[in-house]
Amino acid sequence: MCTVGLRDSFQASIPSLVKRLQEEEDPDSQLGIMSTLGKAAEQLELRGAISSAIPFLTNLLMAKNSELRKASVSTLASLAEDADARNTIRDAVLRLFQEPSDKDWHATSTLTSTCATLASHANLRDVASSAIPLLVPLLKHEQSDIRQAAATALGELAEHAELHDKIQGAIPILVDLLQDEKPDVQEATLSSLGKLAEQVQFHEAVQAIIPSLVVLLAHYDADVQLACVRAFTKLADNLKSCVSITNAIPVLAQMLAHEERLIQVDCVSIFAKLAEHAELRGALLVHIPRLIERIKDNDSYVRSAAVSTLAKLAGQEELREGMKTFVSSLMDMLKEQHWRQVAAIATIAEMANYGEYEFRNEIKAAIPSLIALLKDADSDVRSATVSTLSKLATQTQFRNEIRLAIPTFVELLNDQDWHSRAATVCVFVELAQHAELHDLVRQTVPALINLCKDKSSDVRSAAMSTLGKLAENAELREKVHKSVKQAIPAVIDRCYDNNSDVRSAAIIILGKLAENAELQAAIRKSFRQIIDLLRHQSPTVPPAAAGLVCTLSEDPSMRASVKRRLEDIYLLLKDNAPATRAAAAKVVETLMKYPDAQSAILESPIPLTLVERLQDPEVEVLKPLTSIFCFLVNQGQISQGIVQVILDALRALDHADPSIQACGATILLVMAAHARFKDILCEVCAIHGSFRLFMRDASPQDADIILQRMEYFGLLKEL
Repeated sequence: MCTVGLRDSFQASIPSLVKRLQEEEDPDSQLGIMSTLGKAAEQLELRGAISSAIPFLTNLLMAKNSELRKASVSTLASLAEDADARNTIRDAVLRLFQEPSDKDWHATSTLTSTCATLASHANLRDVASSAIPLLVPLLKHEQSDIRQAAATALGELAEHAELHDKIQGAIPILVDLLQDEKPDVQEATLSSLGKLAEQVQFHEAVQAIIPSLVVLLAHYDADVQLACVRAFTKLADNLKSCVSITNAIPVLAQMLAHEERLIQVDCVSIFAKLAEHAELRGALLVHIPRLIERIKDNDSYVRSAAVSTLAKLAGQEELREGMKTFVSSLMDMLKEQHWRQVAAIATIAEMANYGEYEFRNEIKAAIPSLIALLKDADSDVRSATVSTLSKLATQTQFRNEIRLAIPTFVELLNDQDWHSRAATVCVFVELAQHAELHDLVRQTVPALINLCKDKSSDVRSAAMSTLGKLAENAELREKVHKSVKQAIPAVIDRCYDNNSDVRSAAIIILGKLAENAELQAAIRKSFRQIIDLLRHQSPTVPPAAAGLVCTLSEDPSMRASVKRRLEDIYLLLKDNAPATRAAAAKVVETLMKYPDAQSAILESPIPLTLVERLQDPEVEVLKPLTSIFCFLVNQGQISQGIVQVILDALRALDHADPSIQACGATILLVMAAHARFKDILCEVCAIHGSFRLFMRDASPQDADIILQRMEYFGLLKEL
């Protein structure tokens, strides 16, 4: 909020700013002035001075620079919080619409488009509402750009329920534009009608134009055809009953083979939308063969859309009869060139998700062919096959057939293509979820361990994640612990990987493996390496390593290993890297929870040097150190550096970070709870406060220095 003097000074300058805005011709300079006026308009006290500029600000709604138009609307929205200013804005906007449109048709077109921007501000919505009756005649304007802008604006205004009644009367004129001579106008009209379909109030009116939309599907202009298909998509998305769309289905089916890719993709996709309506499924059934042909299309986008759509159709019971030939087509495609094979493979996986019981026998019959494709020469085919078999393995009915693929999966772990290796690694996560496959999965662990050193970071990451998932499975973990035991050094090596995902996965795996008592001894042998991770250069590794050490500390035998490394951890509290200091402090804080570790902490150098560490500027370091300090105070272990601790805590209270403030307050409160600190606390706080109160020119640091000198010369009697 402006101070009184600054506000008055700025208010006096507003007329000159407005004059400068009116005289300036450079859009960038105008935008800078508008930004200043916009900020000023947010201040209630300054709006009156800016209101005189409303006529010019409304003229800027027709500016060629879009950013300038937005800035003008934003400023007008702030001014419109006042009812009188809102009336002035409304009158100014309506005057603009009433000016002869042939005077400057480009300006009229821009103003029309800006109407929707006005309506996006609640304060200006009634202004937009008042403009709609003047907007409607523009739908018949001789300039096609103005007709197009008016049609587009009505669609955008339909987002606001308050404007629906005004828009309702414009729909018949808008519908007439479907027959406009200009394709751009027709396209804009179709888009707006699609937006109207999103509003329940307009459903009846929109349904009445469906016959006209069917005709436009055969329009000579491809952009109009595409807009028409998308309008039907909006109808299918929003209308409760779509019986009136039935006559469009044969035309849409013919367009599945359209020469324009975007039209093909949208026509394929709309079949999935239409199939959601039970009343249309009978009409769709006879056109499924045409849809099936699209999975053989030369364009990958069309094939992908066809795969997705056909799989969704398979989820509708009334359409499954028409899908029987689809399955046989897929089997034939498995023998064709690789991109058709990939499409067929992906479709089989989707089919298994929809109506799996109806197609169970067909899918089972396809699995041997899929397994054979695991050795295909094309890496895309191999990767797609791995992914599909992995999805099929999630269903019990296919699991026996999938077992036959596991030896080939193991071979693919050494595939030359890293995509295939990565995809195959992930398969074993899914297979490991099923007890009947554990014996087979166990055989892959050595290969997975080798892949932890793969040249591809994606493969290394996948291998580490998979081992982690296997480690989560208690039953499987027991079966493979001998192999995993040998992997622990390799896993620790991956903690130093140059890929952050691999490093994180490795640390997580170590935590999971540490839950197994038989593996703890092996992990304990590598404990120095784990402690070394606390000083890793990557800022993400030390906190993850600290979490691992804290988890290991829950077990008494592992905690003993941590205690033996306490001196190494203490040295890390002085490290230059904040992440390392924070990780070391977190470990010490966790150890304090255990009585057997408390004595080790009290015998370490930590109590004697902690006071110095409390000056750490990093909050993630200071928070655990504060907890450690409070523990030591309660144990009677703090007897030196008391004045410095109090001064540091007082300084923390002035810090901008609330978390650091909380640390300072916590230290002072804990010390105040002990009688031996109360007097010195009172004395230091009183002297420090007096210096700051009566020596206004002195900084808090000056007060600290004086108190430190008083302590040095023995002038603080309570010490």
